[in-house]
Formats: sequence, C-alpha cells, structure tokens
Amino acid sequence: MDVPARRNDEDLRKLALAQDDDEPCYLQHADGTWSAVGPDGWPVNPDEYAELHADALSAIAAASLAVVDVEPTWVKDNEIQ
Repeated sequence: MDVPARRNDEDLRKLALAQDDDEPCYLQHADGTWSAVGPDGWPVNPDEYAELHADALSAIAAASLAVVDVEPTWVKDNEIQ
C-alpha cells in the first residue's frame, strides 16, 4: 500500500522535531488532553509507553518515598467567614 507524499513529509517533520534522547515526551491536544508520544513522534498507547520505559519507571518507584495520608485535625479558612 502506497503512503501519500503528504504523509511521508509529515513523518519526516515529526522525526526532525523529535528529541534525540530517550526522555518521555507528551503531546497536548486542542481539547486539553495529553497523550504519550513515542520516539517516532506519534502518540502511543499508555500501556505500550510504560513498556518502552519500564527501566525508568522501576528506578523511579525504587527511589520514591512512601506516601503518608493523614487527616487534618482542623482547617481554618481566613477568606470565608
């Protein structure tokens, strides 16, 4: 199946703008949502993206501190009276 020339040009532009390193990349859409972007510049499924960066995610999880969730004893809001 032949790919139209416009599509090939778009691929080349995305590759030219893509980062050289392997850092996570994201794309914000017009409606405000975000997508993970693969090394080729195209959006990827978040599960697939996690597989691509499994080593980085495991290192972050190992270095992360445990989350402590506490209930406040009291809260005073000075703006609302």
